[in-house]
Amino acid sequence: MKLFSRISATLNASAESAVSRLENHEAIADSALKSIRRDAAEARVRHRRVLMDGQEIRRNIENLNQRIEQWSARAKESADDESRALACLERRASCREQLTQAETALRDHMALEARASSNLEKMQARVEQVSLQRNRLRSRESMAKAARALNAVDGNGASGIDELFERWEVNIGDAEIHSEVYAADPDPLAHEFETEEKRSRLKSELDELMRGDSDDQ
Repeated sequence: MKLFSRISATLNASAESAVSRLENHEAIADSALKSIRRDAAEARVRHRRVLMDGQEIRRNIENLNQRIEQWSARAKESADDESRALACLERRASCREQLTQAETALRDHMALEARASSNLEKMQARVEQVSLQRNRLRSRESMAKAARALNAVDGNGASGIDELFERWEVNIGDAEIHSEVYAADPDPLAHEFETEEKRSRLKSELDELMRGDSDDQ
């Protein structure tokens, strides 16, 4: 049983290693980052909508406070007409009830705004984290590939190139040797003429030299 477990673990590790080598890590990371950025963009839209809803509630509360003051003033102005003044107070009471509901809604909404802001900050931080990690690993991979290429040039590849240059140089040397051999094997008749011509030139120089000495005496 233990042997089977070890074999299974070894096979799983080998499979995971093979999958890891086949994966296009940068493409997968780019896809994941794109998805996270899309989620972050949606979170920003939701956050703006929540803020707009909160502003609407706050405007409603401000409007209700103004209406309460307005109906209070109208009730005072209608003091001589009791039924009219009571109607104003009734409307003020309705505004106060609406104000209470609006203030409760605002408190709940402020908690929602806080959660939306927190979620947005977390999403933005996650985008930055994934982006930085993707860039860091991509740079490391590029450096590793460059180092591997350099090692290949300095290793077997360089050895092959050096051997090629060595064979090339040997061939050139052989060609040069053959050229020198052919150049060092002159025509005998031409060599005989060249020797006589050289001797004749030297004899002429000697005769001229002797004549010069005779003139000086």
